[in-house]
Amino acid sequence: MLPDKFAEELATKTFTSVSADREKVEALHKLTFKYAFMEVTELRYGSLNWCDDEALMVARVLASGAAPKLRKLDLGSNRIGDAAMEALTAALTTTSELTTLHLHLNYLSDKGLLLLANAIAEGSLPKLRVLLLWGNDTSNTGKEAIRQACVRMGPSFTLGL
Repeated sequence: MLPDKFAEELATKTFTSVSADREKVEALHKLTFKYAFMEVTELRYGSLNWCDDEALMVARVLASGAAPKLRKLDLGSNRIGDAAMEALTAALTTTSELTTLHLHLNYLSDKGLLLLANAIAEGSLPKLRVLLLWGNDTSNTGKEAIRQACVRMGPSFTLGL
């Protein structure tokens, strides 16, 4: 949970010494969050039956800059749809070290793939080398947009459609 959201939740809790305890717990969470994520290189959230709400939480964490060294994000085999893809795609563009992205076996349509294709085509994911998207509800239009966007990634790029 992002520190600002944690602070909101914390405000609803009862403490013996409201000002001292609440401030200390909030500060400890903020520090723990920062140090827990700053060295993270891989997040594995595959096969957790997650939906858009959970993907949006991941997007908020990534967009905050909390995981600057993230190289692999696995969100495959969940129930993530297009509703989360706009925020997730925008957040992914802040992860300059990202090399591997698993979004296979989700509920993405052409709309979600087009958002991702645009980010790739704009050079927003410069180090991406592995992209797994198979098993989504996409047509040839979405798949072709991804293929075209990934052409510039070079011969070592792995695309799973």
